[in-house]
Amino acid sequence: MQPAPDTSDRARGRVSARTSTRVPLRGLRWLLAVLLALGTTALGLGSPARAAADEPVPLVRITVKSFSPAVLQPDSTVTITGTVTNISGRPLAALSAYTWRSALPITTGAGLEAAATSVSNDPIGERISEFGRYDVLLDGSRTLADKASLPFTLRTSTKELLGDNPANGVYLMGVQVLQPSSNLAIGRARIYVPVVNPSQSTGTASTVKLSSLVMLDTTPSLVRTGVLSSDRLATEVRTGGRLDRLLRSAERPDISYAVDPDLIATLRTMSAGYQVLGSDGRLVAGSGRTAAQDWLRRFALVQADHDGFRLPWARYDLPSLVHADRLGVAQAAETAAKAVDAVGDLPLLIAPAGGYADQATLDAARTLGARAVLLDSAGVGGLGPLLRRPDGLTVLTYDSTSSSGGPGPAPDTTAVHLRQSALAASYIQALTADPGVTVGQLRVVSDPDQAAGDLNPSTAPWLRISSVGDLLAGNPITWTGRPDYPANARRAELTPAELTATDDLGTDYATLSQLLADPAGLSTQRDQALPRVVSDTWRGQAGDQEEFVEQQAAPFDQVLRGDLIRLEARDLVLTGSAGNVPLTVVNGYSQPIRVQVTFTSPNRQRLSVADVPADKVGVVAADDRIPITAEVEARAPGALPVQARLTTVDGTPIGKVVTIQINPTQASRIGWLISVLALVVLVGSTAFRIRQVRRERARQEPAGGATGG
Repeated sequence: MQPAPDTSDRARGRVSARTSTRVPLRGLRWLLAVLLALGTTALGLGSPARAAADEPVPLVRITVKSFSPAVLQPDSTVTITGTVTNISGRPLAALSAYTWRSALPITTGAGLEAAATSVSNDPIGERISEFGRYDVLLDGSRTLADKASLPFTLRTSTKELLGDNPANGVYLMGVQVLQPSSNLAIGRARIYVPVVNPSQSTGTASTVKLSSLVMLDTTPSLVRTGVLSSDRLATEVRTGGRLDRLLRSAERPDISYAVDPDLIATLRTMSAGYQVLGSDGRLVAGSGRTAAQDWLRRFALVQADHDGFRLPWARYDLPSLVHADRLGVAQAAETAAKAVDAVGDLPLLIAPAGGYADQATLDAARTLGARAVLLDSAGVGGLGPLLRRPDGLTVLTYDSTSSSGGPGPAPDTTAVHLRQSALAASYIQALTADPGVTVGQLRVVSDPDQAAGDLNPSTAPWLRISSVGDLLAGNPITWTGRPDYPANARRAELTPAELTATDDLGTDYATLSQLLADPAGLSTQRDQALPRVVSDTWRGQAGDQEEFVEQQAAPFDQVLRGDLIRLEARDLVLTGSAGNVPLTVVNGYSQPIRVQVTFTSPNRQRLSVADVPADKVGVVAADDRIPITAEVEARAPGALPVQARLTTVDGTPIGKVVTIQINPTQASRIGWLISVLALVVLVGSTAFRIRQVRRERARQEPAGGATGG
């Protein structure tokens, strides 16, 4: 059986920290042996030193799967489960897992912040090493291969961890893995654990009124009516998927939600049957119709009895748009969003990416009619959760660190870490509030792992659950300061190149509007499509955004610049001075169009073709072709290439140019008359000149005949 290590690692931690770079390995082992033999923790070397500033390099990764109960009472029995994974690059043998804890309670926000940034061997703490309280994962006869994992289960009690009468506060607890050859852990995991001891007269918690806001949104994927860029959304709304789990969180009593109306529009498209663009550009049937229908049904039930808010359409990146002077995209999107049934009338909640906004963005939010702006409290001097600007704008704030997981080492964003960090933050807020005062806290749930069911009064007695609507009905703090907009927030914005995607797409929509015989509804499609390409979900995803823009533009390329709508013509031999060029207008698009035909001649003095206006062409039905003619006038013989093309009524080119060779073999009568008259004049003048020359020669001869001698 593996011997149980010493219960204290304070001395081991300090010695290793001080000698790891100074004492040879042999000397270090000797010194450790002496310390252990003497049974001393410090050997009179003074007060405990802070652990090394660098995170210890682990040989195993510990993933905590469960920690129960989430909040400890003095009589609690504690169970921890998880896995240990070998990340050393070589086989490991003789591994044991131990429950670890620090007996120092954290009772202030500063203390919690210090713990969040500390390395995993600071504080050093102690392990529970009594027989039966640790888990022997491997004895010396077996090894754990690299990248392989083993499960562990540890059981202990609050009494074993902290004694009979622990102080109220948040404690660091976790798991350490050791080998018998060393008392230094080769892997560590830590979590925050609130401890509530009713018998303690000090550290009594006030009440925290906790409001939770579940964010129901995703990366845009609707390319055009009935077509999605991928089937990713189907995975998200299926059982166990990201949006399924988030909706499950929103179904709890007194939980509020904020929904992207573009998500609802996309799911409605899916529920009616849809197609997905394959990797080769071909369309394949989507697989999420039933899942989308079920998700929408459940969402309707949530809407019936929960506070709800409307996020910006497709989560358009408001700070990026404002700083690029493109607020019009957001304004048009809000008009379009109001047309979406059931969610269009929800109050608008502006939630900038990262939780930061400058004054210009706040001004834009007020212009858009936002009910509130959701910001990280770090950007408003820690104030919150309900603020009111002098101009009347309401600001809701949340603490992004309160449910961000931790403390390290990784993995420190598991569901357990997220739950425990949220509980710890609210408990510290309750401990530091004035006695008897109810304080508020807003949690923003954007990750399903953040939505823990343990955040309720039965688990955490200092909590009272309320909706965001109740929070907004409270008394706000007047906030007159300027928001902090750090440099890294501005650097994270969409680039100018990413934002200009709206220019080309907007131009294509304007051209299509001119082309269609009935463009009703197209402006709404445009106002919904443009925000999708400037969604804040594209931040840091330039390649994915570019691909999505190309997928959005592909139908326009076919319709406006391809062969879908085209002009067909053949070369013409003209036997008279005037005639008609036969043409065919082909509409392969799914909607009726109105076009005109224009011609360009390289020499209009010799040959001209009259344009065919739209009213003469008429409306070309969907998937139809109609014959038309254009009038030709030739003023001189000789073939010429004439270019013909379709345009919208306002002259924007459609499709490709068609070149027609027109060959007048018999010029116009006037042209032939001119040619004949020129020949007559030439012949007549030549004959006249010959006669004139003969007469002049005759006058120069003698008057009489020849004389003889």
